[in-house]
Amino acid sequence: MKNKFKMSMAIMLIGGLFAGCEVDDPLTTGGSGNTTFSSAQAYLKSKAPETQRFSKDASNRFTIKSANGLHYRFRPNAFKTSAGQIVTGQVNIELTEYLNKADMVFSGVTTTSGSEFLESGAMFNIKATQNGRELLLVDDYRVQVPSQDQDPNMIIFQGEEVEDSAGTSVNWVPSKTSTVVRDTTQGDTTWSDTTYDPGYYYTLQIRFLSWCNLDRYWNSSTGSPIRVKIKESGKEGAIVYVAIKTLNGVVTLRYYPTLGEFNSSKYNLPHGWDITIIVVYVDKVKKQLEYAWIDSQTRDNHLEEVDKLTVISEADLEALVKTLQ
Repeated sequence: MKNKFKMSMAIMLIGGLFAGCEVDDPLTTGGSGNTTFSSAQAYLKSKAPETQRFSKDASNRFTIKSANGLHYRFRPNAFKTSAGQIVTGQVNIELTEYLNKADMVFSGVTTTSGSEFLESGAMFNIKATQNGRELLLVDDYRVQVPSQDQDPNMIIFQGEEVEDSAGTSVNWVPSKTSTVVRDTTQGDTTWSDTTYDPGYYYTLQIRFLSWCNLDRYWNSSTGSPIRVKIKESGKEGAIVYVAIKTLNGVVTLRYYPTLGEFNSSKYNLPHGWDITIIVVYVDKVKKQLEYAWIDSQTRDNHLEEVDKLTVISEADLEALVKTLQ
């Protein structure tokens, strides 16, 4: 299949566009280059979702409504120290949500569980602290996730961070302690002090504070891996993702030196799925950001060959990734 590359708009970054911004691992470009980052990973993570922060009285019940409309509901005296002491007074809640494919591509947090592919209904990372000490749950808390319907195959996964060449990712493991429950808590005054938005919701009963994901399995034993070969030499450090157009899921393709290609390896995606392959690379010598954008469809013996990566500005690539639906 012929590769279809979406070219960026011919807009150049003006000098000092990112002046005053805090960035990871910056390069000095002197205004002549088009990127301030020394790796694709650093560039992408600079666009990752921001952490939301809240301060609440742990002695009372409380509800946090996130910027994306999720409700996090806690009972009175919901937290304890590592020594088992019940926490009173103010606690700090840090919450980061990854709800769409752009969030996944920017953060490197994808939707895979071992060798299985997942579709996400809601993904987040939450922790509670007091005076710099991380807290534990006494029992459970509830999360209300807006949804047009409720799929009975959705279950709760807990995340395990995995560090690799593509950056920190998360392996999702089915939770043995947390479940999706029928939403009967709106009339229970021990849970919440907030009026909820109308509509259909998933309600999650969760017994851990860390990476959490509402998912369903979508792997297929009849599918096949996706392979991407960049013919241009020296691009082994690229980051390559596959975004599924009809599902809320993203897979990372790893580079295999012996094959000279990026490969989804153990993840077999069903044939006939519409996908977008995103390749991101930073040329540290030329100090420029490069990419490929390939719209394709999964098939048997799937191999996409990229002749040459295209230079793109930071702003244009960010805007393009945000078009992922």
